[in-house]
Amino acid sequence: MTLTLNIAPDLEHELERRAAQAGLAPSAYAERLLQNGLRALARPEAELLQRINQSLPLEAWQRYETLLARRQAETLTPAEQDELIALSDQLEILNAQRLEALTELAQLRGAPVSALMAQLGLTSRAPMPEPRLSPSQRAAVAHKGLDYGFRDLLSIRGWRKISPL
Repeated sequence: MTLTLNIAPDLEHELERRAAQAGLAPSAYAERLLQNGLRALARPEAELLQRINQSLPLEAWQRYETLLARRQAETLTPAEQDELIALSDQLEILNAQRLEALTELAQLRGAPVSALMAQLGLTSRAPMPEPRLSPSQRAAVAHKGLDYGFRDLLSIRGWRKISPL
C-alpha cells in the first residue's frame, strides 16, 4: 500500500535525521515507527482482554456449582456455607476486575459495554430485572461509557469464564 503524508518541515527533518541515525531510508524508518506504534496500541487491548478472561479454575467452578445446589436443597453444612461464601467473594472480586477491564476496553474502542459484551460473546447466566435508575444515575452511567442495557453486568456473580481469545 502506498501512503502519502503531508508533514510539517520540522517533523520531516527530524524523521530524516533519525532515519539516518538508524541507517534507514526515511520511508523505511517511518514504516518501522508505524509498526511499533500499532503494536503498542494493540498491547493495552490484549492486556485488557486477558483480564476480562480471568476466572476461577474449573475445579473451583465445579465446587461452587455443587455448593449452590446443596444450598438450594437446604443441605449445606456450616463449613460448606463458609466455603461457598469464600468462593462467592473470590468470584465477586474477579468479576469486578473483569468488569473494570471490560469498561476500559469499551472506552478504548469507543463502544458501549453491552455492544462489546456481545462482540466478545459474554453473557450473564442469570438475567436481572431492569434496574430502576434516576435520570442523574443514567447520566452518570452513560458518562462512564456504559449504556442503559448494562443490567446483565450487575449480575457479576453469574459470569462464567469465556473461552480463550
